[in-house]
Amino acid sequence: MSVSSTEYQTSRPASLLRQGGLALPSKDAGTHLPQPFSRRFHQREDPEVAKARAIYLKAYIGGTILTILVIFAVFSIYWGSLWKVPAHPLEGWIVDFDGGQVGEAVVQDLSGMSGRRRTGREKRAHLVNPDASSRLEDAINNPDPSYNGSEAITAYGEEGRNENAYRAFIRPIVQSSLDRITTTFATQLALRLSSVTNLGSLMATSPQTVVSPISYRIVNLVPFSQPVASAVSFVGLIYLLILSFFIMIGSGARQASGIDEILRYRSIVALRLISSFVAYFFLSLFYSLLNIAFQLNLTATFGHAGFLVFWMLNWVGMLSVGLALEALFTVLTARFIPFFLIFWIILNVSVCVYPIETLPRIYRYGYAGPFYNISKAIRTIAFGTKNRLGLNFGVLLVWVLISCITLPILQWFVRRKRVAEASTDLAATYAALILADDGIEITADKIVALTNAANVELEPIWATLLAKALEGKNVKELLSNVGSGGGAPAAGSAAPAASTAAATEAPKAEEKKEEEKEESDDDMGFGLFD
Repeated sequence: MSVSSTEYQTSRPASLLRQGGLALPSKDAGTHLPQPFSRRFHQREDPEVAKARAIYLKAYIGGTILTILVIFAVFSIYWGSLWKVPAHPLEGWIVDFDGGQVGEAVVQDLSGMSGRRRTGREKRAHLVNPDASSRLEDAINNPDPSYNGSEAITAYGEEGRNENAYRAFIRPIVQSSLDRITTTFATQLALRLSSVTNLGSLMATSPQTVVSPISYRIVNLVPFSQPVASAVSFVGLIYLLILSFFIMIGSGARQASGIDEILRYRSIVALRLISSFVAYFFLSLFYSLLNIAFQLNLTATFGHAGFLVFWMLNWVGMLSVGLALEALFTVLTARFIPFFLIFWIILNVSVCVYPIETLPRIYRYGYAGPFYNISKAIRTIAFGTKNRLGLNFGVLLVWVLISCITLPILQWFVRRKRVAEASTDLAATYAALILADDGIEITADKIVALTNAANVELEPIWATLLAKALEGKNVKELLSNVGSGGGAPAAGSAAPAASTAAATEAPKAEEKKEEEKEESDDDMGFGLFD
């Protein structure tokens, strides 16, 4: 069976043997190794270039298609949240403290837009002030130059709850509705006043009573008075998630150190969780200090303790989105985790632009989303909106708990796969050593037969590569060197027919073997020849 140099260099058994001092085949051995950086992309009649080109094009085209699918499948979530806003009318309530003709006119006109019920999610309120009708009648009967029709109606809103909704449609809708009401009421009143005897005196003394008998005031109860808050309550949430992508640094550190292959299952899970908690603790601190540096006022609800609450919110918020990335990175790896990151960002951002009540019903998932609850909690801390911090923190902590459960589960599956691969490598090494010790020719078929007898599945390609690499070599000496070099400690110590040096080290080897078996049992409950 012919094997390319690329396949040879990437084979796990060959890598293991090279640690024991086995060099790659040379030209003298009859294997041609082409010079690197010497060929063209479209070079013909070169099977290695053709194979590499096919792999490249497959990955390149596949990645492009996957990105296009992300554009339509994931970006549509965000576009859909802005497509028909408001998809549902915002709830409001009307309070008639007047009980006269002014109150009746306002209630009749607005009752078709919003009911009188109150649910706690209202973004606006219309109040017909007490004695609005009686003051108007007094001003008509006894002309009053100080009469002010804007005292009849007061509309209340809270810009701090969602500045985008307040500016885009809450205030404009309120203004257009009340302008229509006041114009209609003034027209009807003018028809009635056309027959009164004191119309001339009324026009001369108090013309505003006829021209604008009722008007309104809009009161912004919670102004969005800190423009810098936009950074932390909306756009900054994206940056918060990107900072949470810090897991890539932790993953790189684990790969660089090789600690993934050294630590037991419980140790690696503890390391990943503790590293995330500690890293996000300090990242959230400096992220919070950045907002203080730009004079974000956090004293509206909790006074000077607002910074501490804000810091803890950012910490838990980072954990809620970052631990999800940390857990899924285990199975998605660096190749696919960016696609999930885009999905995770858009899924959260889509429910933070406008109130969820105005979006299509499919976006109701946002009530349980991390970004939505972080944004609501920040507005409570910075602007003093309705305090639901208990609910907001509760939702975030549930996300943290879910990630703390899923990460160990996913790590267990990945670790079991890696242990199986390591067992396959060791089984191939043991098989070769057994054949050499018995003086039997080492062939791929015999290696596979021995590993199958040990209930270890070894792909024939690896057996073939291993047999060819060992052809004409002193296998005992070679594999003993592998063990002494640290590449496969078990191979040297567990050889069936040991040399004199191995015999003298038998007690230590047995002790080490027992210790490794203990750790293996603790980790996975999984043995090589089980």
